[in-house]
Amino acid sequence: NNNGVTRKGKVIVTYTGRYRDAGTVIHITSENYYVNANKVDIDRTITNNGENAAGHLWYSIVSNRKVTFPDGTFSTSSTDDKTREWIEGSNTPREFSDDVYKVNGTATHTSRRGIVYDASTETTLTRKVSCHQFTEGVVKIIRYGQRERYSVIDFGNGECDDEATVTLDNGRVFTISLIH
Repeated sequence: NNNGVTRKGKVIVTYTGRYRDAGTVIHITSENYYVNANKVDIDRTITNNGENAAGHLWYSIVSNRKVTFPDGTFSTSSTDDKTREWIEGSNTPREFSDDVYKVNGTATHTSRRGIVYDASTETTLTRKVSCHQFTEGVVKIIRYGQRERYSVIDFGNGECDDEATVTLDNGRVFTISLIH
């Protein structure tokens, strides 16, 4: 029990080599995995593509998740072109807190009410492992429905402040806390 959240079932991780080794494929699946009363089906593959032109290890990520709620409704999320570039900390393999990644890609989410959301990286996201959230970069989220709407989330200037600025398509701007 963590912060009032009950988890049960299995999350299974298989891998063909070490995370740092070019060509390694890591596959994560779930088996009868529940978060509280919600069944979560996970299918995620992370592939180490070796070093890029900058000499950084980079990874391709494909993932699908389905959450089935107790009333039988469900939501789905998928990513098929996400990339993660390890830009800092790879030279200290036993120290994770200094790791920094750059993240790009798109994702689709369908809510339990059937509303579709597309998210895409507008400006590369930075994720410092020592922080809880992204620390910089911009994501655009489009909501499809009776009327297409969008918002832009700006994670800031690199500070580990757990805050982001949201700009709605009507021009309204506000700051949100990323900690729940």
